[in-house]
Amino acid sequence: MNDEIKLAVSQMQAVVIRLLNGNTVIGWPKLLSDQETQQFKLYNDEHVYTISVNDVDTVARVIV
Repeated sequence: MNDEIKLAVSQMQAVVIRLLNGNTVIGWPKLLSDQETQQFKLYNDEHVYTISVNDVDTVARVIV
């Protein structure tokens, strides 16, 4: 699992994630209990995304 995502979850920080397909999503990540799947959920005001770590290009934590 991506260390930036784990850190953002532990510190309850938002992240900006650029996916390998070029899309960018912003939200609050939550790790799934099944770590073998290498997936996490990303929540924002309108959507809940299930994202595979293999689809992530870059991660930036949002610190305010």
